[in-house]
Amino acid sequence: MTSSDLSREAQTFHRAVRLIPGPTWTAEAAAATADLPSSEVEGMLRELVDARLLTCPTPGRYAHADTSRSDIRRQRAQPTADRDQALTRALEYYLGAAASADRVLNPGKWHLAPVFDRTPSKEFASRALALEWLEDELGNLRACVRVAHDTGRHALVWQFCEALRNLFMLRKHFQIWEDTHTLGLASAEAIDNNAAQALVLGGLGALRLTRGDADRALELHTTSLGLWERARHRLGQAAALEAAGVCELARNRPGRAQALFAHAYEIHELLNRPRGKALLTRRLGEAARDLGEHEDALGHLTEALGFFTEAEEPYMRARTLAGVATTHLAAGDPGRAGEAAVQAHQISARIGAVAEEAGALVLLADVAHLQGRPRDERGLLSRALELYTRLGSVEAVKVRARLAGGGPDASG
Repeated sequence: MTSSDLSREAQTFHRAVRLIPGPTWTAEAAAATADLPSSEVEGMLRELVDARLLTCPTPGRYAHADTSRSDIRRQRAQPTADRDQALTRALEYYLGAAASADRVLNPGKWHLAPVFDRTPSKEFASRALALEWLEDELGNLRACVRVAHDTGRHALVWQFCEALRNLFMLRKHFQIWEDTHTLGLASAEAIDNNAAQALVLGGLGALRLTRGDADRALELHTTSLGLWERARHRLGQAAALEAAGVCELARNRPGRAQALFAHAYEIHELLNRPRGKALLTRRLGEAARDLGEHEDALGHLTEALGFFTEAEEPYMRARTLAGVATTHLAAGDPGRAGEAAVQAHQISARIGAVAEEAGALVLLADVAHLQGRPRDERGLLSRALELYTRLGSVEAVKVRARLAGGGPDASG
C-alpha cells in the first residue's frame, strides 16, 4: 500500500496524529488527538503503518516514519484551525493523564493547576501503573512542554511542571526536571502569573536541594515565598516556608528550620488541614532531632507516622520512618533504628521510590557499623551506591567515599 491508496478517513487521521509531540505514542493518544473513539483508530493506524507513514517500533506504540519528519515540522510551523485544535487536544490529553497519574502517586497533596480540578481523563488502578505510565511517556511529556511553550500555550506549560513534580521527586530525571521547569518559569512569567511562578520556582528549589546546593535552593524558595505572598495564596506560603526550612536543615541550622516549620504549621492549622499539620509535625521532628532533642523528635515523628499510616500514604510513611531511624541512631539506639529502617526500605522498594530505598539502605549500613558488622555494612552500601548511581544522585559520591574508607560521616 502507498499513501495514495489511503482512505479519506485515514488521510484526515494522519494529518491529526502528525501533531502528537514526542518520539512514540499509543493508540489512546492518537484517538484523543484526532477526537475519535479508541475503537475507530486501530484500523487506521495499521493502514498508516502499511503505507509506511508510521512505524510500530514496539507493540502498542507508534512513531512517525523518517520521511515524514520534515513535513511534520513544517506543518507545526504553519498552523491551521484544524491543526491548532489537534495539537491542543494532544497536549491536553498528556497533561490530563499526567495529572491523573500524579493524583495516584500523592493523593493527599493540594494543587494549583486547573487540570487537577477536572474529571480525570485517564484512570490508574495502582501507584505502580501510574508510575509506569509516567516513565513510558516521559519523552512525550518533555516534548509537550517544549511544543506548548514554543506555540505560546503558556498556561499549559507550568501545569505540566506541577503534574510531573512527584515523578521527579521519586525518580529524579534531573536534566528533564531542569529543562521542563526552566520553560515552565518562562511561561509563567510570560502570562504574569505570580502563583504559577512561585510553584515552578519551588520545583527548581527542590531540584537544587536534591543536587546538593542548599544555598541556591533557599534563595529560590525565598523568592517563591514572596510570590506566594503577592498572590495571597496561603497554602503556597506554607509550602515555601516548609521548603525553606528543609534547606536550613541541610545547612545545619535546625533552630531556623524549626521556626519556619512552626510558621507553616500555623497556616495549616488556621486552614484546618490535618494532612498539612502532619507533614509539618514530621518536619518539626526532624528539626528537634538535629537540635539533639531526641524524645521530642520521636514524639513528633510518631504522631506523623500514625497519620500517614491511617491515610494509607506509603511514600510519606517511608520518609517518616527514615526520620525515626535517624533519630534512634542519633540517640545511640541502633536496634530500634534498624527496625524503622527495615520498614522504610520495604515500603520504598514496593512503591518504586528509588532514592528513598537507597537512603534506607544507607541507614541500615549505619546500623551495621554501630553493631560491628563490617561485611553487612559494605554490602548495604554497595546496593545503595548502585541505586544512587542509576539516579545520577550526588549521594553516590558520598557513599563511594565511604566505601573507600571514609567511614559513616562520609555518607552523611
